[in-house]
Amino acid sequence: MNEHVPGFRFLLTLALLMMSFRVNDHTGVIQITLEIKDGEKPLTNQEVRISKMIRFTDPDNGRIVIELPSNEVFFKVEIPGKVITLPPGGIVKIGNDPSEIINIITGSSIEQKTFLEINLKLEEMAMNMTNLGDFVTKSQAVMEAYLEENNVELEQYKIQQFLEIQKEKEFYREGQLKTIPLLTSLLDQYISRTKDLCDVMDQSIDKVFNDNGANIQKVNSKISAYNQAYEELNKNRESIISYVETFWGEGSVYDETRLLLNGALRDIHQLELLLSNGLINDINSYNEQRKGRRNKAEIKSDIINTIGKVTLMIQNMENDEIRLVQRLKVNYPDTQ
Repeated sequence: MNEHVPGFRFLLTLALLMMSFRVNDHTGVIQITLEIKDGEKPLTNQEVRISKMIRFTDPDNGRIVIELPSNEVFFKVEIPGKVITLPPGGIVKIGNDPSEIINIITGSSIEQKTFLEINLKLEEMAMNMTNLGDFVTKSQAVMEAYLEENNVELEQYKIQQFLEIQKEKEFYREGQLKTIPLLTSLLDQYISRTKDLCDVMDQSIDKVFNDNGANIQKVNSKISAYNQAYEELNKNRESIISYVETFWGEGSVYDETRLLLNGALRDIHQLELLLSNGLINDINSYNEQRKGRRNKAEIKSDIINTIGKVTLMIQNMENDEIRLVQRLKVNYPDTQ
């Protein structure tokens, strides 16, 4: 059955199907419903192998309900004596739609080879496209051209199922290709401007005292740039989290994204506020000889400590961003 199946990694990227699942927070499992069909006809009382499990479809609708670990990304389906044409190679990638059932369709080895070869052509086309509408329109033409050139006939039902799989997969591809650049551009800007602020404070730590205003103005310029980066990241926070939930699901990468953004917008920002507001006010009070002002040594010590904390946190954040982006790309190899 697998003689025409290319590399496992390639198959994984091809297998994004509609499905139904229920997350059980107490047991850490997801419940999935499969419907096994030969064309449009349900395969009833049919033995099905899922990973290491053996199950039989029900006698009416050809359905199986299984439970898998909630952190499962994909699973493989095999049907003794049958060739699975859709999804290619029987590799099912677990998506996010809780209202649909996963269709597993069997057919001939010729059909399997046909779908795999068309998939290759669509993959090549998709690499140069970022618009879902264009892809959906052109994928129909690619498929029709292949069938005509190779004199292959397929049931219309299977053609439509195949095109729906492609449409769903490209929806995720398009969303992921837009989400990662948005996330990295905003985080990179935030990290860069936080570093710039720390650098100018470190370089000006002695110059800002008894200052004629030039050095404080330089610091204030970096504070303004930081604030702009903070506001842009904060404004897009919910959108980024929503995109990750939609295109990657509520798994560990979703949790990591929330933690990373919270670390920037809450933890680092609280320290930055101390640096840019509280300590700058202390410097101004010292320079203006206000009553009750703090002494220079105390202010300098607090500046040095705060810069050290912010610098360490921003370095950790930069490393966390790199790891997160790598994980996001691993969950959809074509974005690498």
